[in-house]
Amino acid sequence: MTHDDGFSIQGLSKIDPNGIRALDAVNLQVSPRLDSLLGSNGAGKSTLMLRTPRGGRQLHGRLQGAKGWVASGALGAMLVFGLGLHPKYVAAGTDETAEQTLIKDAQWERQWLAQASTFSVESGWIQLSVDPNARQLHGLFIMISTRTEHGTLHATLPPGIENLKATVQCREAETLVEGDHLAIKLGECPPQGCAVEITWTLDTSGWDAGERPSWLGPEGYWLRAVDVMPRLGLDADRITRVPADRIRLGLNPQPRLPAYGASLASGAVAPAGDWNWIVRIEEVEKAPLIRRGKLQGQLDFADVWMPALENLGTGEREVFHDTTRAHVVADIKHVVADIKEDLSAMQACVVRRLGQASPVDRIAQWPRGLGPTAVSGDWLLLAEAPHWDVTEQGPGHWLRRAEIATALARRQIQDRADLRQGADALWLSEGLAGAIGRLCVGDTDGPDALNTILARGAERISQAPVGDLTIALSDSWASDHVPLATLDWTARQSPEDLQGLLTAVRHSGDVRTALASMADARTIALLLGPPNASDVRAQTGERLGMMTGEHWSWRDGGWAVAESSPDPWRYQVTRGRLSLDQQRFGADLTADRRGSGALYLDNWPSFERLIESNAAALERP
Repeated sequence: MTHDDGFSIQGLSKIDPNGIRALDAVNLQVSPRLDSLLGSNGAGKSTLMLRTPRGGRQLHGRLQGAKGWVASGALGAMLVFGLGLHPKYVAAGTDETAEQTLIKDAQWERQWLAQASTFSVESGWIQLSVDPNARQLHGLFIMISTRTEHGTLHATLPPGIENLKATVQCREAETLVEGDHLAIKLGECPPQGCAVEITWTLDTSGWDAGERPSWLGPEGYWLRAVDVMPRLGLDADRITRVPADRIRLGLNPQPRLPAYGASLASGAVAPAGDWNWIVRIEEVEKAPLIRRGKLQGQLDFADVWMPALENLGTGEREVFHDTTRAHVVADIKHVVADIKEDLSAMQACVVRRLGQASPVDRIAQWPRGLGPTAVSGDWLLLAEAPHWDVTEQGPGHWLRRAEIATALARRQIQDRADLRQGADALWLSEGLAGAIGRLCVGDTDGPDALNTILARGAERISQAPVGDLTIALSDSWASDHVPLATLDWTARQSPEDLQGLLTAVRHSGDVRTALASMADARTIALLLGPPNASDVRAQTGERLGMMTGEHWSWRDGGWAVAESSPDPWRYQVTRGRLSLDQQRFGADLTADRRGSGALYLDNWPSFERLIESNAAALERP
């Protein structure tokens, strides 16, 4: 940029203490008309402001007159703002490049992975004191009968945590906090385990560079335990999966996850136990407001409080609608009635498919950006976008039903199996839960609805896999792929078989071993290994009814044609449930045109690439 009244910066470089080169020989000519500085996180915007050579002395010499004074004042304000913001922004871990994150995670892995310690907790209680005006939370977490393998209790901390202290057996404990990692030395514990107490403060007044809205503000809160509490265990998602990155960072090329029993509880703060919680809301009409609850299972609860919240539920379920978001809802009473009906239908289906479904007493319109649809405690947190306000019929309605059923199944799976975040856990939390969610749409709305949501799922598969499902990240290609690849296997299991599987996982702490009683070694390898794809086609036109198709497997970083051939099965609804009939490859399927419609899926753990071609038999004569 060239301007007569501008100023220049020549050869500006900055290397952070962690070795990241934030600025590399930057040369700039800047106009006084500059009114904004844009760039992604970690691009060096704040560093540039703070490292300008000779600062204001150079600017004063180059910027003259009214334009100069305006530019100098604006840049001065930016500088003051940057000086105040930069330390807090970086300290909070939000102004960080992908490379910086990889370096931090590699350091974490070197320091903590070898110290992984399996742990258990039998019960406890939680007291959270929330001040909406100050946007702060003060927490107390007491754990009873805490045991660890090597005498150290590890935890993962939420962003913004401060003033953390811990005691063991009522004595101050040796505690180490490294970034978002907490390690508490338990020392000698009695045979029944130690009593551990953690206190902390959580400040939500800072910025969130990930554009995730704050759960707490003067207008109220949308609270979920996993967002505000230390989560016990090691976070397996911090292990870098890409071999090339691992080699560059000086790690073993083959990633190794923390021991299953040392990992975070799946979607929860702590493993299954007896838990009591209290939330105290300060300065509500001059008197505190107390909310409380109990749960048996994994420690995951939610609560919603705000003056603008309206309860539109009737009968046995409460439905809470945020009246400040009325502009996004076409007809709120009709929406509430539809949601309650969807929940009832999906609960009944999950019971049929899985044997049990988690109870839900309250439904909340969960604001966009705060997370996906989930069951937390006795709440159904229904994501405002895209599942709150949808048409009564069609894809949006089917997708909402699938998400509700998936959330119900996931909560039941996590509690019944006491599921950790370790190896193969994704196959249960995402695969089995997601498959049940989709099958429930087929049960209640028919093969054409199932066809539609499977097609939507296949369209979302865009991330390239990295290795086996066993070591996949929780937020990666696996979350889209594994529900589709697990669907056909899940459709063949009885509720009793699935309950037995979850019980076996709880007792053994090993998903693969528990699965061995229900599947042969080849099927297990396909379910838990690299992803597979298939394309089953029901031919149209002159070759109507002739079945063709191919298989692909992910090998060496790409898709390769597999030697096996599709094994098509016909899905039809019989007495409110999908029924499956095996079809001969290349069979004449014309007779289905005279029936109520059918969908053809492959009996192979894979996702269907072009699900539309499976729907030819759904045509009516």
